[in-house]
Amino acid sequence: METFFTTSNQIQDIIKSFNLTKTLFVSSILIGEAHTGKKVLARYLFPDTPMVSGSNQKEVEEALGQYDALIISNFEKLSNPNRLNFANKRIIATADYLGNPEVIDTLFAFIYTMPSLLERSGDVAYLKDLFIVEAREILMLSRKR
Repeated sequence: METFFTTSNQIQDIIKSFNLTKTLFVSSILIGEAHTGKKVLARYLFPDTPMVSGSNQKEVEEALGQYDALIISNFEKLSNPNRLNFANKRIIATADYLGNPEVIDTLFAFIYTMPSLLERSGDVAYLKDLFIVEAREILMLSRKR
């Protein structure tokens, strides 16, 4: 299993909260800007949980019928989230923005906010270094400059 690196206290608190509720059948949503690691974090915390995209309402509804635990990415893209039944299920959703606050409050027991990369300079530096190492390996570049 890969490690989710972060120096952000806010993300570390999110990880702790998810770990405390991992065994409960509750629904949680992680909201934040696009490309900040929400799906990676969800996959890191729940590696064996199936993931579906909110871009396809029917696929989400079918997955809810099949699984007791589910990750729903792009939750904000669901056409009719009111039709979803999260009773007795462990749902982890990710969204780029809040959407309808009443629907979110009704469906989710826990609402987390993922800090932007602007707020996570330590994470950005680490990711930059990781990307450079990976790019050198893929492109078979020597370390000499």
